[in-house]
Amino acid sequence: MNEKIEIARTKKRVWASKATVLAALLSGACAVGCRPEQPSAIQVRVGNGPKAQSSFIPEAALAEYLELPGERNELRITLADYAASCDDYVRPGPGQTYVSVVVVEPAGRDVAAGTYAWSGREAHGGTASRPSRPFAMPKVLLASQSHLFPPGGAVRLSRVSLQHEGRVEGVLAFEFAGDRERDATSLRGNFRAKLCKLNRAAEP
Repeated sequence: MNEKIEIARTKKRVWASKATVLAALLSGACAVGCRPEQPSAIQVRVGNGPKAQSSFIPEAALAEYLELPGERNELRITLADYAASCDDYVRPGPGQTYVSVVVVEPAGRDVAAGTYAWSGREAHGGTASRPSRPFAMPKVLLASQSHLFPPGGAVRLSRVSLQHEGRVEGVLAFEFAGDRERDATSLRGNFRAKLCKLNRAAEP
C-alpha cells in the first residue's frame, strides 16, 4: 500500500516538474516573440566634424500616400524624435530632429518596394510637379534649421502596404561626401512606418 502511495507521489512530482519546464519555455518564447520590436536608431550627419553627427530613436514613424492625377504619386515618410502628427505639421523644437523623405513616382504608377535614388531634381526629368522618372528626396530639420540634402544615395523600400494602417519599411542610405561649396551629409538607418493617411484619386 505504502509502495503504491509513493509511486503516485513520484508521478505527481514528475508531472509538476514537466509543467514548470513547459511554463518556463513558453514564458521565454513570449519574452522574445511577444514584445513589440524596438525601433532602430536613425543616423544623421549635416556638416563636418564630430558635432555634425547625431542619432535618434523615432518616437513618430508615419507615412502618407498622395495621388495627384496627371502629375505624380507621393509617399511621404516622416521620422521624428518627438510626437509628430499625421494631421498637422508639428515643427521640431530645440534639440529635436525631424526627417522627411518624399518618394515620388510619375502619374499612373504606385510607389512600390524597390530602390529610389536621389540624384537631384533635374536628373529625374520632367518638371518638379510632373517628373518623368521616380526618385526620393530627403530633408532633415534640426530644430529650426532645415537641410535639403544634396544628391547622393537612396532609400530602399522592402515593404509598401498601401491600405488603411498599412506598413512601410525600408532602409535609408543617403550620403553626400561634400565639396568646396557644400558640407557632407548623410541619413542612414532602418525604419518601419505606419500609413496614417491614404489619399487615392477618385475614380473617373
